[in-house]
Amino acid sequence: AEWERLVQLEHRLNAERADLDEARQRAADEESAGRERVAEELRRTFAYYRTLAPLPEPFTLWLSGNTARLPGIAGELSALLEIPTFVFDPFESVAVDAHENLPAGGPQFAQAPHAGCSISAPTASKVGK
Repeated sequence: AEWERLVQLEHRLNAERADLDEARQRAADEESAGRERVAEELRRTFAYYRTLAPLPEPFTLWLSGNTARLPGIAGELSALLEIPTFVFDPFESVAVDAHENLPAGGPQFAQAPHAGCSISAPTASKVGK
């Protein structure tokens, strides 16, 4: 009787593991689709701004705000959009001593107008960083 109960418990645990794996995969798929939607929205935004004035080619995308704090977002958008993408940190140029007294996560304090992003020509100090 005890052995049968243990076997049933093992089957139930295996089923729950499979459900958890499936849920993880769905979450990963949804996250990937969400990042692709953001990239597509950015492409449309770039296309709109190109109708207003020429954009520097190639250009660099600077992310700011809370979305910029998502782990890996700059690298993923850079790969999806095929343009250099960086997180804007308004405290980056502050002296190291002063940095100790500043709150962590400077990007959340930066807000770019319009689409929430900044487009600029690449600079030697940031390309490949």
